Amino acid sequence: DQVVNAFQEGTGLDLSGELAEADVGKPQTIMLVGSDQRAKGARDFESGARSDTLILVRLDPAKKRTALLSLPRDLKVEIPGHGTDKLNAAYSLGGPKLTLKTVKELTGLTVNHVINVDFKGFRAGVDAIGCVFVDIDRTYFNNNIGVAEAYATINVKQGYQKLCGQDALDYVRYRHEDTDIVRAARQQDFLRQAKD
Repeated sequence: DQVVNAFQEGTGLDLSGELAEADVGKPQTIMLVGSDQRAKGARDFESGARSDTLILVRLDPAKKRTALLSLPRDLKVEIPGHGTDKLNAAYSLGGPKLTLKTVKELTGLTVNHVINVDFKGFRAGVDAIGCVFVDIDRTYFNNNIGVAEAYATINVKQGYQKLCGQDALDYVRYRHEDTDIVRAARQQDFLRQAKD
């Protein structure tokens, strides 16, 4: 209940006709959208936000498995009605609905649910479950002092530790010295740890 309440601050999503019916007890697919929305007031895509993260989560109760597929944000795709662009541009052009249409056309998969989480919602969701214990592979640090190109600040030490709110967000978003593929693997690992 605490996690649901943490995510319910936003407005409902208009996905009319785009979601597949979810049969009880059958496999379901969730499209998890992490948007980089920071502005207050306007809906994410209306303020120029892009999807920072796109993960398809497949839940299969019969097999008792959860599968994760990260879609690279810079992947060149056909965005319905807009031509070829990076996948994350679909969000700024038409929000979660256009992102969903784009992902469905790209993958050929049906999607039963969409969860759209911005920075604030992610921090609140992590805090609502009492934070997440993660085995950090190395030290992640950036303070922007004396640097012309500013990246998000972070100071997360190596080792097994409890990550809450802002530190968790900084950790899953970090890509200053990594590729988007490495960041996607880090995000998937974080979700597995949160599930545990």
